[in-house]
Amino acid sequence: MMSDSIKFNLLPYPSHIGSPKFEIENTSPFVKKSLTKFEKYYNKRAIELKKEIEEFTRKCEINDLVLNSEISFEPLVGETYYLYNKDTGKMFLSLISPDLWKQDFVCSVELNSDGYWDEKKL
Repeated sequence: MMSDSIKFNLLPYPSHIGSPKFEIENTSPFVKKSLTKFEKYYNKRAIELKKEIEEFTRKCEINDLVLNSEISFEPLVGETYYLYNKDTGKMFLSLISPDLWKQDFVCSVELNSDGYWDEKKL
């Protein structure tokens, strides 16, 4: 009959006073590597978020400009319109592009399907 005895010499850890010293592996290369990876990820993500915030802020500014300007027609989704300054300091939205007349041009905009205004590059 076999005994259910533990074979202490086969255990992966020290199990009695005469066992070899138990030493923890040096994990600093792993930690340094992980920290470097995280720092790269963090810096990249921070740059992406900063860019998103700048784009979002610009969209808010454009929508504020258009919605506080004079609009004498009902804009259609997907069409390009042009925002101009008036002499009075107020702005107005127009169908006429800046190359067809001499007005104080601000920017080109387009109404998207969500009802928000996007700036268009000329």
